[in-house]
Amino acid sequence: MNAMVLDSLEPEICFLIRDDFYYGPDRHADLSERNLVEKLIPPMLRQEFASIVRTTEARGHEKELADYYWQIVSAARRHAKDFNHVRHYFWMRLWLSNAAEKLSISFPWYDSLSEMRRFSGAIATDAVGDLYWDEDQGWRLDVKGTDDRLLIHQRDPDSDDTGLLVSVPRSAFLRKMTESMQDATAIVARLTQEMGADVWTAYVSDGPVWNRP
Repeated sequence: MNAMVLDSLEPEICFLIRDDFYYGPDRHADLSERNLVEKLIPPMLRQEFASIVRTTEARGHEKELADYYWQIVSAARRHAKDFNHVRHYFWMRLWLSNAAEKLSISFPWYDSLSEMRRFSGAIATDAVGDLYWDEDQGWRLDVKGTDDRLLIHQRDPDSDDTGLLVSVPRSAFLRKMTESMQDATAIVARLTQEMGADVWTAYVSDGPVWNRP
């Protein structure tokens, strides 16, 4: 399989945004029960897509993003939902995209910064050959390094489809990946100050203690 040679690949770290809060029965959120919802007011900031807030959009607007999350905390309290029932409202996502080619590489099973750091840390090296791989339901990612390029391959391991294989300039991508991780880490630190608990960096097993009673 020949790699698609790209001039650039842009990493984007995003906060997932939902427009309603579901408080119905667990594991039964089918269409007939979608009336068991409360509307959520989206963050009061300019974002290109309603379903995500990029780190570039959140920078300097952490208070507005925290106000959105406080709605979720309040709704969970009203409906007696513990954090295990609502943790998905705090999920993040990582994408690698090239707008000119209209393509993207996704990490659908990475919900927190710690998972993204596992990827960014593994490729932050001068080594050549196999640098990183991960696999989950219907998704696999492999990264190999040459002296000046990274080969990134995303595919469905359960399918005969060869997926997407791209070749990108190594140093430029690593610099952008580092900057994106730094931005996301700084934003999460500010959100943690606003909320009193960090539920974005890693999996939280116990219920967080929020700033507001």
